[in-house]
Amino acid sequence: MRVCFQSAMASRSSANDERILLKIITANTNGIRAAARKGFFSWIRAEAPDILCIQETKAQEHQLPPEALDLDGYHYAFVDAEKKGYSGVAIYSRTAPDRVVRGLGWPDIDAEGRYVQADFGNLCIASLYVPSGTSGPARSKLPLVLMLYARKPLIKTKAAP
Repeated sequence: MRVCFQSAMASRSSANDERILLKIITANTNGIRAAARKGFFSWIRAEAPDILCIQETKAQEHQLPPEALDLDGYHYAFVDAEKKGYSGVAIYSRTAPDRVVRGLGWPDIDAEGRYVQADFGNLCIASLYVPSGTSGPARSKLPLVLMLYARKPLIKTKAAP
């Protein structure tokens, strides 16, 4: 995915009104440790995205493989599920974000490690792992509710100067 926006990442632009083309990769790894064993981080180094969003890390930060924490030139933010081996999201970026938001403020959902957001000036990037909603009637509407709720902070953009 490539995104064009105006001067949200100052270190990537030479003038305030310059448009910047970003390479953004998002991936559901279905387990970051297994993905690492299969060469995921070598592939990421070769692809060299400006921003990488990962869903379903299935690891808490202290369980991450060394290559997940040693991706040269990247800043990262992880949100882990309280339950080991479950959910989890991450964002890697070449430029340090101005702000990182971990969770949506819903204790039950935040405990599942489903949302992390990185803000870069007037650009907001989120890694969201939406549950399937197939585990029973109580969660069947959760995917739609979660996507609508998570979208609110993302559509509040700052006016361009």
